[in-house]
Amino acid sequence: MNFFEKFFGYFKDESGSLEPYTDGLGKGFMDIRHLIWVIIAIIIVIILVKLSKKNKTAITKFCKYVLIFMFLQRFINQMVRAVLMIENPFWRAIFPIHLCTIMIYLLPIVVVFNLEKIKKPVYYLSVLGGVITILDGDYFSSLFLPFSVFEGTFAHTVLVAFPIVLMKMNNEHFTLKDVKKIFIILGIIATWATMFNMILLHMGHGPNYLYLVRNMLPIGGKYFVYIYLAIFTIILITTYLLNNIKRMKQLVSDVNNNKYKILLSTVLIIIYTYILIILNNLFM
Repeated sequence: MNFFEKFFGYFKDESGSLEPYTDGLGKGFMDIRHLIWVIIAIIIVIILVKLSKKNKTAITKFCKYVLIFMFLQRFINQMVRAVLMIENPFWRAIFPIHLCTIMIYLLPIVVVFNLEKIKKPVYYLSVLGGVITILDGDYFSSLFLPFSVFEGTFAHTVLVAFPIVLMKMNNEHFTLKDVKKIFIILGIIATWATMFNMILLHMGHGPNYLYLVRNMLPIGGKYFVYIYLAIFTIILITTYLLNNIKRMKQLVSDVNNNKYKILLSTVLIIIYTYILIILNNLFM
């Protein structure tokens, strides 16, 4: 097997599914390359933020060009996977279902067309999806790194770095309306993922989109999705507070003026999460 075949090819795993080449010799989360990736992502953010202070226009254009490249690269890659029937069934490669893939397509559209109404919510969900993958370290389970790893690490680095840079550069702050939109968009994505989970489970496959079917945590039991929701909410609240740390008086005022709406929204989110748990386990 030559380098070209290993780098670009797909091979059957133990279950018969086609996957990129892997030798299983990597250390995953504990791999030194994983640590290097995390450090590089942080350095990229710092460099771009510093450069943006000197030339905001140039960095804005740079971000747009890179985002367009990321969009096209993932689109072409997914279409190739669909044509070669890498996914089973093949149409799984056509539809963006994972949070990261959805954001890889949505973030460039939001930035290029300046969609103000959903810009900050998409920024947050992009960073969230990118951070989860970067921290996971799955890309480094193999000593040999195929093209899919380079494409994936590049895309997830962009998902984390660019929204942070763009928000910092434009001095943007999260509002309670943005938080509400984040939950609405996440709810739509969760519904989208649930639909595919149900269809594929009914067809005899074992999907776990958005980790809604099987628990990947050591805790949570039957209602593990609430653990994911709690983690997501804690990260969101922390981000919101840090983003508004210089506007604390305004922040407290906003919360007090909207406390009943916040309470109602919380109850509705809990109920909807329970519905998702039921639906994702319907065919198990």
